[in-house]
Amino acid sequence: MLKKTMRKIFFLLFFISIFGNLAYGFGGCDENCVKCHSLAKEEAQKILDKFSPDVKIKVEDVKTSPSKGLWELVLTTNEGKTITYLDYAKKHLIVGRLIAIDTKEDLTQVRYAEVSRVDVKSIPLNNALYMGNKDADKKLIVFTDPECPFCKKLHGELANLIKLKTDVGIYIILYPLTKLHPDSLRKSQIILCKNSIELLEASFRGEVIDGKPDCDNKTLIDENIGVAKNLGISGTPSIVFPDGRVIAGSLNVSDIISELGK
Repeated sequence: MLKKTMRKIFFLLFFISIFGNLAYGFGGCDENCVKCHSLAKEEAQKILDKFSPDVKIKVEDVKTSPSKGLWELVLTTNEGKTITYLDYAKKHLIVGRLIAIDTKEDLTQVRYAEVSRVDVKSIPLNNALYMGNKDADKKLIVFTDPECPFCKKLHGELANLIKLKTDVGIYIILYPLTKLHPDSLRKSQIILCKNSIELLEASFRGEVIDGKPDCDNKTLIDENIGVAKNLGISGTPSIVFPDGRVIAGSLNVSDIISELGK
């Protein structure tokens, strides 16, 4: 009886070893996952429609993610473009960032910058403030809110940038996020009326900006908001680089210089 049991175990292990090699050593998922798994945009769209029937979500692209076992989905929502992940079993959505452990690189942010490229020439700059050398070869466009703490942080880095790099100029487009910062519209109007970087910096320092705008520029602010939404920019700060890549959030000066070199 013991010998029979041992023989069964031996044959079981034998078959496991053969099929295990076929699955993982000779063309299985460990080598090339797309041989075993596929996901068309249409199928991904159906999954998202079922998951969130009341929210309009459009699947723009599907590809394998840098992490094996996950699909990368590029989506467009009312808030602009975003990236999320779906497991190969198509049972779980993963919302978050992929970070490379070795390099600490934010792989999700890298991809987002690629898929959210905009046509820089289509951005009207007549309502923008300006920092730096007027004749600079490289121009950044920054969407900012005078009450946004992250914008304050970035603005300090931008001030350092133009000291270090005389070939870089910066257009500042005021984009008040009134749902988060109720007084940002009034402040933006006052700053734009004066066309004043100094007033913007005073706001970032927490100084009181009293009074009402002394010009009627509500339409100009509305235009800025419309431009941002048309570009898929839903938050501040957001930096548009000369090649059209959009990076959301505050970067330090060394990161900005690195991105300018790409």
